[in-house]
Amino acid sequence: MSRQCRQLRNAARSKFAFVICDCCVVRKCVAWVIKLKRNPVQMDQSRRCFGLPLTRREMLIRCANGFGAVALLSQLAQRNHAGNSPLVGAHSLAPRAGHHFPRAKSVIFLFMDGGPSQVDTFDPKPRLDREHGQPIKIKAPPTQFIPHDSVPKVMRSPWTFQRYGQSGASISELFPHLAKRVDDIAIVRSIVGDFAEHANANLFLHTGFNQQGRPSMGACVSYGLGAECQNLPGFIVLSGGRIPAGGPHNFQSGFLPAVYQS
Repeated sequence: MSRQCRQLRNAARSKFAFVICDCCVVRKCVAWVIKLKRNPVQMDQSRRCFGLPLTRREMLIRCANGFGAVALLSQLAQRNHAGNSPLVGAHSLAPRAGHHFPRAKSVIFLFMDGGPSQVDTFDPKPRLDREHGQPIKIKAPPTQFIPHDSVPKVMRSPWTFQRYGQSGASISELFPHLAKRVDDIAIVRSIVGDFAEHANANLFLHTGFNQQGRPSMGACVSYGLGAECQNLPGFIVLSGGRIPAGGPHNFQSGFLPAVYQS
């Protein structure tokens, strides 16, 4: 090893600056460094010779095949191509065969908290038109919206309804464009609740029960359909900035295993 190489190696290891007075030697050293940068193989050999640390780019070049092997093993384990994978257990998110073949691949549920009432959108009530302005003829539960000192009165919808499409579904004038696609929509009008409080109603809508402790709709769908990715939750909840009445219990897994939590 030449004297200049020994000086470069010692300076690199000790991390101290050094000065070479000979201008010719300096020019040769600069040209040598430029040449090494253009040739990654020689640069790698020089780093091993001088004991220099690896750069980030050199580390990625050396580990590229290793990263690919790790990803391949993970994919093989998730898809159970490598035998009996421990990831595919009784409570994993792996898709499983159900009682019926699932036709839906994904579910998007939009909960319009504070949206218009069903009697103003897709569920007309002719009785409200007949008894508009009259005292209500059923027992009204005491809530913050119903006065306790007088009998509340019936109010009809301020919007008119018309029938659209081959199905003849009634759509409010609030949705003139949606009414043109009514045959592509399934409208459910058979859900009935015996409570008038928002928290119980929200829990009933999201979990099918008006009290806490039951799995949410997303947890049930994840339990039934599973998910192809083991690194992400089976379903996610996107909040609009406010938590609806009933709190996080609207979106939890209830008595199902925690893997089905959002």
